[in-house]
Amino acid sequence: MKIGIIGGGAGGSAILKTLMKMSQVSIVGISDIDPEAPGIQIAKNTQLFYTTEMSELFQKQPDIMIEATGVPQVKKMVEELNTGHITIMDSEAAKLMMLLVENEERLMEKIHNQIREVNEVRHMTQESIDEMNGSIQQTAAMSDTLSEFANKTIELVQQTDDIIRTMGQITRQTNILGLNASIEAARAGEQGKGFAVVAKEVQKLAGNSEAFTRQIGDILGTIKGEVSQVFQQVQILKGATSEQLESGERLQEAVQRLSNNIEEL
Repeated sequence: MKIGIIGGGAGGSAILKTLMKMSQVSIVGISDIDPEAPGIQIAKNTQLFYTTEMSELFQKQPDIMIEATGVPQVKKMVEELNTGHITIMDSEAAKLMMLLVENEERLMEKIHNQIREVNEVRHMTQESIDEMNGSIQQTAAMSDTLSEFANKTIELVQQTDDIIRTMGQITRQTNILGLNASIEAARAGEQGKGFAVVAKEVQKLAGNSEAFTRQIGDILGTIKGEVSQVFQQVQILKGATSEQLESGERLQEAVQRLSNNIEEL
């Protein structure tokens, strides 16, 4: 469809800019008596035919001629020049078209503003995602460190348990040795009195060692229980961190899709 425009003022230039966006329309040119009219300037900048003589525009044989001036004399000249079968869109119809164009421009401006706002939100969201991912990764690294520490602590406690059991065996043997020494000292009578004192001290040492060993065993048992709970909590934290990373990745994918859609607009 070939279209010519008469009138390069605000209305005509607005119609021209809108039609230039439509691939289904071919604009043959624009005419205005003022060579500095906005529509003429657009034509100059886009290598579009322009003229100050309406007759030259009619020679282009458009299918539709849009008369966008609303001037009665111009309307009369258009009717005189239209010797063919060109469809004339008068100023009233052109005015309606200009209103539609203005509405479209306002709508496009709103859309562009919304796109700009969405872009700002997208950038802010991306920054938040990056910060969140960094924090989650630090938490994951800390969880791994704590998990490794808990494992090593449990291993050391288990090794200490073995040592405590060995100490318990030594204490029992020492106690038996002290008891045997006391019996032998009693049998020896007067000659065994000094040895009896040593035997009692050995038994006393064995008793203290046994009590101390039990105390250490209780403390280590408590430590082992606490560390086991820490280990369990760390495992829960690692699971939550993994889920957060997956959620962050899904959110990042959604933001990327939004970004792609915005770029397509």
